[in-house]
Amino acid sequence: MNNIYYFVRHAHSTYTPDEWTRPLSQKGLTSLSQLKILENKPISAIYSSPYQRAIETIEPLALTFGLPIQLDKRLIERKLSSQQVSDQTFETTLKQLWQNPDSSLPGGESNLIAQNRALSFLQELEENILRLVVKKSPTGESTHYFFFMLK
Repeated sequence: MNNIYYFVRHAHSTYTPDEWTRPLSQKGLTSLSQLKILENKPISAIYSSPYQRAIETIEPLALTFGLPIQLDKRLIERKLSSQQVSDQTFETTLKQLWQNPDSSLPGGESNLIAQNRALSFLQELEENILRLVVKKSPTGESTHYFFFMLK
């Protein structure tokens, strides 16, 4: 990959069992001012998980640049489990999952599966960039496209 990508983790959210509509907490909303660090970067595209908290996190930056937020399900968080993990075992469980990237909890995704899902998104971006950059104009001149997120 020859392009520069900035990844922003969603801000703090208020827990709800519904992953899709979980909103940002007041703490998360307050922390959005930290996005100002990206305002001087040449951002030309913004991609997000379709989770509400992810969209709410990146929305101020999208408005600053006047860019649409392009949603892609491959950017959703890894599903840890379909069952609740107790607070007492959470840290130990996470450590075990990181030590064994191809293991998963019942109804959950392994780190390896989640990683491959996200990598497929990045590979698609790179392939599309290469395809666009080598496209020729009707006069035979190379046409330069800036499809990638950051130059």
